[in-house]
Amino acid sequence: MLKERLAEVRLQELQEAALRVISRKGLAGATMQEIATEAGVAKGTLYLYFKDRDDLLERTADFAFSKLGERLETTLPVLPSFQEKLRGLIRAELEFFDEHREFFRIYITMKYPSGEVHQGMRRRRLCHPRYAAHLARLEALLREGMKRDEVRTGDPARIALLVSESAVALMLRRLTESPPPSAESDVEWMVDFLLHGLATQTTKGSKPSKPSKSAKAPKAPKGRLA
Repeated sequence: MLKERLAEVRLQELQEAALRVISRKGLAGATMQEIATEAGVAKGTLYLYFKDRDDLLERTADFAFSKLGERLETTLPVLPSFQEKLRGLIRAELEFFDEHREFFRIYITMKYPSGEVHQGMRRRRLCHPRYAAHLARLEALLREGMKRDEVRTGDPARIALLVSESAVALMLRRLTESPPPSAESDVEWMVDFLLHGLATQTTKGSKPSKPSKSAKAPKAPKGRLA
């Protein structure tokens, strides 16, 4: 048991080192030797845990997503309202991708060389247990918001998928922008968009349209205020 635990800790240390090196130096600088040096181990130690650099990259990406999940689990429960939880969720995701921008850019390029990024990543996400857990977490937040009358009633599973996929699309867009807008401005934009939708205030309130210049206002009956 102790031996397995030590191996698990060492694996995590190697993945953290790989994440730092790739984020800092890009793929060209992320040799197995460079990652080993960052982790403080011999190069041969890496091959006890990973078949090659591609295997290391794949498993480090999975490790990175697990770290994001841990961040969300500690951040969201302490926020008071659904709006704050939604803002905290999107902020955590965008900041996480920004912190490891180069790593995820490289990972996506290597994983989906044909350019079918959105379709390929979406298929992979929907089949991954960790993404299912993330959707379940978001669905629970929506149910709570509906119960507290903070969110309109609807299918929480479908809404959770909509919110999550919208956030992913925004993160992928930010990876292609140089530089992207500030994370905070995108957070506020997305929260506002998700909470208030596409409709303008005029459309939502069904306010009458302004009369054209040629139209004459009707005269008020005598004896009454116009």
